[in-house]
Amino acid sequence: WRGGMRSCALAFLVQTRIPGLTVYVLKDGYKSFRKWQYNLYCYLPVNASYSDSYGDLASSNGGLCHRKGSKNLSQKQRLKRAAREASASGIGIAKREAAIAKVRARDENAMDVDGVAAAAEQEAQRKADAASARAEAEAEWVNTFNQGPRIAIIGGPSGSGKTRVLHALRDILGEQIIDLEGEANHSGSAFGFVGHAPQPTPQQYTNNIAMQWNSLDPQRWVFIEDEGPNVGRVNLPVGLYRKMRTASAVLKLDIPKDIRVEVLREDYALPEKEMKEGSCKIDTCTDQTLSEWLGNMIEATRTLEKRIGQARMNVMIAMLRGGRYAEFASAALGYYDDLYEKHIANEHGSANMKGSGERAATISTVTVDNMERFDAEAVARQVLMTLTLKPLKK
Repeated sequence: WRGGMRSCALAFLVQTRIPGLTVYVLKDGYKSFRKWQYNLYCYLPVNASYSDSYGDLASSNGGLCHRKGSKNLSQKQRLKRAAREASASGIGIAKREAAIAKVRARDENAMDVDGVAAAAEQEAQRKADAASARAEAEAEWVNTFNQGPRIAIIGGPSGSGKTRVLHALRDILGEQIIDLEGEANHSGSAFGFVGHAPQPTPQQYTNNIAMQWNSLDPQRWVFIEDEGPNVGRVNLPVGLYRKMRTASAVLKLDIPKDIRVEVLREDYALPEKEMKEGSCKIDTCTDQTLSEWLGNMIEATRTLEKRIGQARMNVMIAMLRGGRYAEFASAALGYYDDLYEKHIANEHGSANMKGSGERAATISTVTVDNMERFDAEAVARQVLMTLTLKPLKK
């Protein structure tokens, strides 16, 4: 319940009238809970630095930046604003630095031997006080925010079986994971909604992820699939996403393309899947089920038109209509592989991000030799072996 007086009254009523049901009331209400989940991932970046200067506010043509509503200002107001902005620009900073340097030079010339010794003592005391204040601030930060476990990112292009490997790590090898796609009811790509239940609301999604993160053992690794800032229509918690992009361990699965095609067929090709499992024969499958699946796949393919072109899109749709699912999967990989190579190496995780920011961690490749069919357990064991041998950045 949300934590107000009515919630407490209703929680008491439900608790006393329904045997065996445990009811929880949020301390300080739902707003406090939302603030808690937002701050849950807070952390201090390693070697954080802060600048005490402003960038040049002047535009490329040398004029001052204009603000909304500036045309309604009087001439006096315009002059005041120009002076204020100039003081924060590179020109104002240079003038202040020159004035400070002039005063310091004058003081140094007038300072005698005793003055030099006293200044050195004051500087030493200032550094000691700053170190003490920093230690107290770091201790307060540790007590206020839980840094949580170290994150190991499981990456790899589409069809690499990343979600299967996560489940093998949890169910077979006893590792702790967060299944971002499972909680989102979405596989992450344009086809990710096919075969899944409706997605939760964005707030409910971040609430669920926060509860999972809070339950993890901070002394152990947590394995998370490499994702973008959103999964379908829900967004990853901002703090968690930044921790993922700065994680020290990034493990990229190297799976042969023919096996990846088979993984995609098993995950997405509903007609083949149902016939293989025996839940549906080719003559008895309901037309409604297959029609709905085919419609969703075609709808998802059409969303790629601007990126792959109309001709390529029409060819892929024809493959779907003709039941050539292996060819369709191979064609889709041709697009997604290039996109993922940009994503995994980019600091921000977006394939469309401008700039050359690189990921902080070294990307380690995980390869399983002599694998004819996808074996999630074998890949998961190789992931653990690679993580054990990987030198981590401090």
